[in-house]
Amino acid sequence: MIDEALLPKDIIMSVFCIANIKIQDLEQYKSSGYLENAAKTITQHSGRYRVRGGNPIMVEGNPDLHRMVIIEFPSMEHFENWYGSEDYAPWKKIRQELSESELYVVEGLSDAESEEIANPV
Repeated sequence: MIDEALLPKDIIMSVFCIANIKIQDLEQYKSSGYLENAAKTITQHSGRYRVRGGNPIMVEGNPDLHRMVIIEFPSMEHFENWYGSEDYAPWKKIRQELSESELYVVEGLSDAESEEIANPV
């Protein structure tokens, strides 16, 4: 396993968990403790919210959009450790019971890759 602390910053790539969540009963969802407790587990695994809720505006296509959430993690390993963790497991179960969710995880670009795309040689 690679120690990310030893890598130059321009080659470290964050990963983003992107969720489209259709909540069945908003009041029950809010009172379940999911929102605050899931957030704690995300922080414990070095994640941070980039989008939480919001009102998505369809620009192209025809997907069924609901509550959009984007969470950034420093690496795929951090995401996998969070998603499979015992501390998130009860809250994941609650989310799954009270909503229909689509979750995706994608790797971001390093600073060097972003720069290369923005300023091709």
